[in-house]
Amino acid sequence: MAPEAYLRLSEHFKELGISRSQPIIIHSSILPLFAFTSHPCEVFDDFTSTYFEPSCVRAYPAYVLDGSPVYNPLTTQPTIGALPKYIFSKGSGVRTLTPLHNHIFVNSKVNPFSFDLHSSFGDSTDFSHFYENNFKLLLFCVDFTSACTYLHHCEVLVDVPYRIRVQLHREIVFPGSSVPTLTEINYHARSDSALNTSFNRIIQPLSSCKSYRSSCFAGVKSYCVDIRELHRCATEILHRDPLYFLVQQ
Repeated sequence: MAPEAYLRLSEHFKELGISRSQPIIIHSSILPLFAFTSHPCEVFDDFTSTYFEPSCVRAYPAYVLDGSPVYNPLTTQPTIGALPKYIFSKGSGVRTLTPLHNHIFVNSKVNPFSFDLHSSFGDSTDFSHFYENNFKLLLFCVDFTSACTYLHHCEVLVDVPYRIRVQLHREIVFPGSSVPTLTEINYHARSDSALNTSFNRIIQPLSSCKSYRSSCFAGVKSYCVDIRELHRCATEILHRDPLYFLVQQ
C-alpha cells in the first residue's frame, strides 16, 4: 500500500474534474508517481480500478510503433509507455486489431471486429469510437505534443496538407486463428520527415472549453478534457488554418 500516492491521485483527479462514470482514455507518464511509491503502475491501476465505477470503461493506448511485421493482439507487447505494458501484462480487457494505434479497453464489451483495422485514424476507428461514446481524455503527467494522438485523428479528418497516406503491410493474427493474415494498412505520414508539429498549441484555445482542466502532480502538469470538446476545438482551428500545428523552421 502507498496511502500518500492514493491520496495525491484522488486529489489530482478531483482537480481535473474526472467523473467516476464517464468513459476515459488515459495517456500517461508514470515517472512522477515514483515520488510516492516504488510500484507506480500497480498503484495507478489499483487506484483507477477503485476510483471509477465498476462499469466505467477505461481505454489505454497499446501502440506498436517499432515496425514489427506481425501483430497479434494477444501476444504483441505495446512499444510505448510503462502503464500500457503493465495493463497488457495483466491480460485484462479487450485489445483492438489495428496493428499500429490499437487500444486496450477495460470494462468494455467492445467488438474489435467493429473497427476499421486498415487505418489508425478516420471513420470507424478507435478514435471515432472515443468521440461517438463521449470519452474523456486524460493526459496524466504528459502534454499534448508528446501524447495526444487524438489530434492526429483530427489532422486526418481535416486532411491537412502536410500528411500523406502511405500504404504499409502487416500480418495480423486474428483472435481464434493461429495463422497470420497479410493486411494492408493506411498510415498518414508526414510529407517531409523534417516537418514538426506542436500539439501544445491547442492549450490556449482549449482553455475556454467547459470541460478543460489542468493540474500539477508532483510538479508535472496533467490535462483533461472531453474528447468531443477537443475534437470541435481542433477541427474548427484546422479548417481555418490547416497549418496551425505545424512548427515553422
